[in-house]
Amino acid sequence: MCKWKDKTIGKKTIPAEAFEAICNIILESAKQRNPITYKEITEEIKKKQFNNIIISRKELGYILGEINNQVAEKTHNLLGKSIYPTAIVVKTGTRTPSTGFWGVNSGDNPPSKKVITDKKEQRKVLEEYQCDVFDISKWDCNCQ
Repeated sequence: MCKWKDKTIGKKTIPAEAFEAICNIILESAKQRNPITYKEITEEIKKKQFNNIIISRKELGYILGEINNQVAEKTHNLLGKSIYPTAIVVKTGTRTPSTGFWGVNSGDNPPSKKVITDKKEQRKVLEEYQCDVFDISKWDCNCQ
């Protein structure tokens, strides 16, 4: 079970329930084997209205980083292989993750160790990370 906690980002406290809900949004997308956009996550968050908190794009990036860290550590400890769920969270226009994804340095095979300048090679590596995420049986946090 993931252990979400309230986190203060700047002057705003984001409730643990928001972290859990966003993780579950990504999990549902993975079950359907579809990437999800930042915009789609933002729209889903608005529907849930956590104490009327509006989560900015920057705060969403922080939350996604926390989700990656928890799932990467949990899966590494359970499976011996880290899963990085935000590999399937993509920008609308490019269908690629933000640069923040490539800076992730937790777990045993972090994207930050994959310094790739060739776009085709980067796409191939991204697809490998995404396949791990789509194999839902490997990382389901049971946060529902």
